Amino acid sequence: MFPESYHYGLGFYVQKELLNYVSSYCVVSPRLAYLCLHTGRKGCSIAFINAYAPTMNSHRDNPQKTEVFYRDLKQLHQQLQKKHSIVLLGGDFNAKLGMKQNDLEVFIGNYGKGSRNENGELLTDFLLEEKLFSCQHRL
Repeated sequence: MFPESYHYGLGFYVQKELLNYVSSYCVVSPRLAYLCLHTGRKGCSIAFINAYAPTMNSHRDNPQKTEVFYRDLKQLHQQLQKKHSIVLLGGDFNAKLGMKQNDLEVFIGNYGKGSRNENGELLTDFLLEEKLFSCQHRL
């Protein structure tokens, strides 16, 4: 199913108390997986997408790999949005969004640092197209 050189790492840690709420999970590709939870309330379910984007070097060496990643991510996000009331997306996007560049960038707050890199541009495009927001937390 996956190439022999499969070496990425995606996973979910689910607390024992929440295991009964897991309705499904799937490793879509070496870079995308999802986990769905039912909440016990009719019409309310949550889907978590775990993503691992290609690195900047990988993107420069093979831009098609990054295009495929974002195409598959967009398709998965839209598919899960149709079935679940809440869809959360997380993972490692190997991107730096940096500071907000204009007022149209409502997906990012006012306190970014530094400049945006090439992968940040790709993530920006995805966030805008899918009407998503970026939030970060560092411990």
